Amino acid sequence: MKNSLKLFTVKHTNIYLHWSFVLLIVLMLFIQSATGTAISEVLWSVIAVASLFSCVIFHELGHSLAATKYGIHTKSITLLPIGGIAAMEKMPEKPVPEIIVSAAGPVVNLLIAAILHPFISGYPPFWKATAVIGLVNMNNFLYYLYVINIILALFNLIPAFPMDGGRILRGILGLRMDAVRSTAIAAFIGRIIAGIFIIGGLIIFDIILIFIGFFIIVSGAGEEKLVYLKAAAKGLYLKDLAVNTYHSFSASMTISKAAEKMLLHQDKYFLVMENAVITGLIERSTILRSISDGNHEKTVQQLMTTNAPELDEGSAIAEVIDKISDNKAAAFPVVSEGRITGIVNMQNIIEYLIVHDANLRKHNHKGAMYKFLWAG
Repeated sequence: MKNSLKLFTVKHTNIYLHWSFVLLIVLMLFIQSATGTAISEVLWSVIAVASLFSCVIFHELGHSLAATKYGIHTKSITLLPIGGIAAMEKMPEKPVPEIIVSAAGPVVNLLIAAILHPFISGYPPFWKATAVIGLVNMNNFLYYLYVINIILALFNLIPAFPMDGGRILRGILGLRMDAVRSTAIAAFIGRIIAGIFIIGGLIIFDIILIFIGFFIIVSGAGEEKLVYLKAAAKGLYLKDLAVNTYHSFSASMTISKAAEKMLLHQDKYFLVMENAVITGLIERSTILRSISDGNHEKTVQQLMTTNAPELDEGSAIAEVIDKISDNKAAAFPVVSEGRITGIVNMQNIIEYLIVHDANLRKHNHKGAMYKFLWAG
């Protein structure tokens, strides 16, 4: 994963540390050194931060373990200064599984706090902990762990979609209404709470709070749009909209020859074939960039991307949207019984649904594509 350092793997789930985490540590050390903080206090501060994010890992692994019960694999967990992000193949689409998977993370933190509770007698309740854990040391370290796990659980239960609490809210709403409406309500509430975070962060000069607010707005809008797209695509299959006029290059072809052939077509991307087998894909912009850089003799194989999985033309659009949106490839080969029948990308899907969505043509504001176009 780019911009991240792989730490370890837990049950086929890779744990990454984002590079921005280093900035957090450097900033913390700089502030403490500038204020003349003792070496022992600096060391305990580093231990405290490491412990905090260890608890975040356990939180995300809670989601991952619950998701496996519904056949959903978590590809990776990335630690950021604002917390952790679990990259699941998809979120459960039914309300009850979504509630269970979303609640699993906070439950893990509460279990950790419950285990630590017998060892912290004599300390005040967690809501009065500021003065005690302002300076972490050997004496109050377990109390610090106890408090941060409760805070992590409660913070993540805030009903701001797509945070855990927002997903739980959507799941509860989904018990009474369809996915489009429950998502719209949960996302709207999430944006209100995000706005409160941003305003509060500006008032108290807390950049982390501001960042979390913007993260909720951006990530919530992205996921909201995918839900609307899936709803609009219900009943459609890849064979209904895959572009069946496509062109290909040989993997051994030089970029100069590929560029000449490219001029005969207006495709934005081309398949790369070798012995009638798809080996990759190359974008038009990649060819032009290589030519402008003077790399005429490079081969197509050297510049192609190989991370575009083949999609069966009989697959339902709603079932492959997560895979398409999660993959950085520009387009995806569509096959039938091992034979290529076309190409598809997210833009193809969006354009097809805009043209064919009856609710959108009638300006029905309840239509999924109408909501898609206006979300975020």
